[in-house]
Amino acid sequence: MIKEDIEGVTTRSIVTRVCDHCAGEDKISLGQILYSKNRKKLGKDYCKKCSYKYRVINHKKGSDSPFWTNGISLNPTSGYLRINKTKEYLHKKLYGDFAGRKITRIEQIHHIDMIKLNNDIENLFLCEDIKKHNSVHYGMEKLGYELLEKFIWFNRDSNRYTIKPYNSEKISFSTDKKPSHIETWKNGKRYEFVYISYRKHQSYHRYILEKYFNRKLKRNEHVHHIDGETLNNNINNLVVDDRSGHKKIHNSLQKCVAELYRNDVVKFKEGVYYV
Repeated sequence: MIKEDIEGVTTRSIVTRVCDHCAGEDKISLGQILYSKNRKKLGKDYCKKCSYKYRVINHKKGSDSPFWTNGISLNPTSGYLRINKTKEYLHKKLYGDFAGRKITRIEQIHHIDMIKLNNDIENLFLCEDIKKHNSVHYGMEKLGYELLEKFIWFNRDSNRYTIKPYNSEKISFSTDKKPSHIETWKNGKRYEFVYISYRKHQSYHRYILEKYFNRKLKRNEHVHHIDGETLNNNINNLVVDDRSGHKKIHNSLQKCVAELYRNDVVKFKEGVYYV
């Protein structure tokens, strides 16, 4: 309550406030009183001490708080939901309760529809280790390549795979050199190489794009084969992106397969996606 008559008084004027709780008086600007009433929405004028006590006593905690999230928060780094008290990921806790045992640190949970917030038991698949989890994602890409030009297309404008039909103009380009030999890498992929000079060879897909762009490709520039066939070095099957972009290209293909799964075009059974 304000002791003086505030008619014609500016917000910068100092007035006497009488606390509605302890009846104490203090000097404060009218603007600060009005701002405090609007912000705290208490409906009464409290002094500084009583206002603090009111907030502490009436502060709602736990399930009574309007911001209560059942003790679960989103981990911004991984994108998974995590239990605040135990710091355990929610999908591991739910699947552990379903299986009747605790999920080990080696085991991993795969979200079938690629939506990390969808923790329904039917959407979770248990992988015995990271190798099995990677094989599930590799199987998604393999199926995605099989569905190219049928359900999945590559958008050259965005350098991403999409389920929306996209037609790009064909490029006519050829080089004078042909590949000299094929090498098999540790991951099992086979690449063509071309002879450049004495004891110097270059991967054929990089050689073709360097000739097409008429410049040397940078070390952080990666070449992606759109149809997944590493021996198909047609200029229309090659696209350049940096390391991060190359990873996002592969992720976009997996997301397309996951979207087709959500649309009931693709099925999933025992760690394998199929049509």
